Amino acid sequence: MAFKDELKKYVDLAVGKSVVAFGKGKAAVSKFGDDSATRIEKMQLEKKLNKEIFTFGKNVLKAFEEDKQSSVSSSDELLAASLRTIAELKAEIARKEELLQRDEKADSGETAAEKVAESVSEQVGDTAEAPAEESSAKKTKKSEKNAKKDV
Repeated sequence: MAFKDELKKYVDLAVGKSVVAFGKGKAAVSKFGDDSATRIEKMQLEKKLNKEIFTFGKNVLKAFEEDKQSSVSSSDELLAASLRTIAELKAEIARKEELLQRDEKADSGETAAEKVAESVSEQVGDTAEAPAEESSAKKTKKSEKNAKKDV
């Protein structure tokens, strides 16, 4: 019966640790996916921003060369629309960057759930290590008895 109980403790320990590891892995994969999506969205916004800046530059050049204007103003209809779009894109990029930085700060500190999971894991590990130590002590005693019998 002792062997059965000891085996059950080890199986329970293995299952408990697997559950904890799986939970951590699941959270890590989920977070990685969220961060990746945010980074991709930020890159797309940056591409849109570059395209809009290029369009703005084309419109300014057109105003100087084709329309023969000596100066341009932000009140010009085409330029004003481009400037608004550029400002909106910059604000959205800043929001995405802030979100990424906030996630990085959260990663540097452990969450409460991770601390509880580690605590439970350590407690389960401590109870399972005691039988292992007893088992190795029993094996040592048996080997000593067998050595005495052989002599």
